[in-house]
Amino acid sequence: AEESLLSEEVSIWHGGPGPARRNQLLPWDTTDDGEFVLDGLGQHNKGLIAEFSTKPKNVEVGYLTIRNLEPDSGCSIGEDLIAIYMKCSGGEGCANWWFHHNNITDMGVNCNVQSHYIALQPSNTPNLLFEHNYLTRIGGFMMRYFAGDNITIRENHFEVHGTGIKAWGEYQDNLQVIDNTFLCDGNGYNNPGDEAVKCGGQTAVNFANNIQHGIIRGNTFEDCVLPINIGSDDRAGYRINAHHIVENNFIRQTENVCTANANAIAIDDVADPSPVTSSQLQVKDVLYRNNVMIFDHPVAKASTGAAIVIRAGHPFDFTSDIRFYHNTIQGYRWGVLPAVGSTYDYQLNGVDFRNNIFSNIHDAQVNTGDFDRDGLSPPANWQMNHNVYSGADVFVWNGSEYDFSGWQSLGRDGLGAFCAPTFADPTTLSLAGSDTCALDQGQVLAEVPSDLDGDPRPNGAASDIGADEVVARNRKLLRR
Repeated sequence: AEESLLSEEVSIWHGGPGPARRNQLLPWDTTDDGEFVLDGLGQHNKGLIAEFSTKPKNVEVGYLTIRNLEPDSGCSIGEDLIAIYMKCSGGEGCANWWFHHNNITDMGVNCNVQSHYIALQPSNTPNLLFEHNYLTRIGGFMMRYFAGDNITIRENHFEVHGTGIKAWGEYQDNLQVIDNTFLCDGNGYNNPGDEAVKCGGQTAVNFANNIQHGIIRGNTFEDCVLPINIGSDDRAGYRINAHHIVENNFIRQTENVCTANANAIAIDDVADPSPVTSSQLQVKDVLYRNNVMIFDHPVAKASTGAAIVIRAGHPFDFTSDIRFYHNTIQGYRWGVLPAVGSTYDYQLNGVDFRNNIFSNIHDAQVNTGDFDRDGLSPPANWQMNHNVYSGADVFVWNGSEYDFSGWQSLGRDGLGAFCAPTFADPTTLSLAGSDTCALDQGQVLAEVPSDLDGDPRPNGAASDIGADEVVARNRKLLRR
């Protein structure tokens, strides 16, 4: 069951028919039925294994279907279940592989997520390009155990039945997750016989460790329990997880998510120094811009979670430098929840919110209640300005509850407002040209030169607050 599968006769050329194809593997359908299939028939646990002593480079894998894989001994801990297993260690590993237009489906569909249930394991695969692929009904991770610089995952369709992409591995620079669609079933557990588990975690994109200069851009997330997470973990940490841009993503969570206590974006930055390198491990220098986050539920005030939860705690002093600029958020119980990072001496420090819309937030726009209960000081160097709020006129800070004017008396949002923006489209939260709450009310920020549609900022007297910049033709006759 460990061998790679072939369900029909194929031709594989080493070296290719000419220099242009040198060092490529070229499989094609020889039965002329229009597809090339590796079918596990429910009896095999791996599809394609790239484990070569010479570690070939420049390999193309396209128009391949891998399906019907199952663990050898059922859904048990310790079993492998991997559709594409790239065991490429040493040197440059398996460099410059290109996966495109492949279909991976029906892997352990009745199994709960295990660490070695993975559709693609890209270990030591620098310059990997994974695009235009379709993955569905995977009882595990879409991808896990990354290593290698310049890995790009773009324009894929992920129907997330277990959990998503966990970039957890050795040093990685310039990991890009761009323009993908993540359609989640809202529950990471799949075993119908496991009655004790009613709701399982399901993270669509998780930058878990060691990544630097990453990009999460232009993705659509529907009904994922946690769409985006960036964290630190001293179990496999080597260096800080830093210098990322998270932009132009659209997130919607509905009643299909198994818990109302769902977050759209999380930072989970809690770790000791690296046991390998002794380096500090933290999430640092991350810019979130032009993202839309919606909790859309038929029951009013159904959300019991926060749109953004930020947890950071370390045994050393640190500054996070986390920035949230020009995001649009609607329908959550809390807008922002700064949370306690265990009981470490040093807690969350250095966060900036500017030009964001917090619309129809139910309980509190900002809530530091966890710090109050644990007797810890609230987050340090916390900046908020030019944001607009509607819904609950409540801000909880350092053990006290404030309304918006009281919040301003703390030196926050002096140029913000408590008002409800007018949206042209309630499904996308694009601003109406007639709006008077957010239109032209923002600060011009060099870090955000355009909006989520690529329209330049500003397009009027000042930048529009939120993810959308209204172009001139959609403004109210240019306010004549």
